[in-house]
This record gives sequence, structure tokens and C-alpha cells, in this order.
Amino acid sequence: MSNIHKFKVEPIEGHQACAKVTVDGEQCLCSSYKIEHYAGSLPMVNINLVADVQYEQDVGINIVNLHEIASLMDKKTFKEFCRVWEDIHDEA
Repeated sequence: MSNIHKFKVEPIEGHQACAKVTVDGEQCLCSSYKIEHYAGSLPMVNINLVADVQYEQDVGINIVNLHEIASLMDKKTFKEFCRVWEDIHDEA
């Protein structure tokens, strides 16, 4: 079973098509989310997170919120992440 997290969606006043999304009390910038809930099981939420970067320069990248990202993944998701990472970086 995956880790259980507190997921909250609130409307943004004056913006019907937008919502404030928080996971474990931390606001997330996401492009979409999908909630699936079947009888007899915990709800599952699929979240597409956004990295909103508007800067162009050759730089090194250091992801500072690895703990938060890792805390949202169960072992199966982490293994899938590693497979995707290897696919991307083996091509480069």
C-alpha cells in the first residue's frame, strides 16, 4: 500500500477553473489531478506537478525538496521513477 497523505482541494475565489491544492499542508502547483475512489479502498489521487521556470541559462540543477518528493512515493512509484529516469538519461 502507498503512503497515506492529507490531500485538500479548495476553490480560488473568482477563478472557477482553478483550485488551491495542498498535500500534507504544503501547497502544490499542479496542472491537473484525478481522484479515483472505489468502494472498499482508499481514494487515490494522481497529480501532475508543475515546475514553473522562466529563466534561461546554463546552470547546474539541485532539487532541494527531494524529501517532500520522496515522501509522496511508495516503493512501486519510486521504482517506476527510477526506470523513467534511466530511460531518459540513457538516451542522452
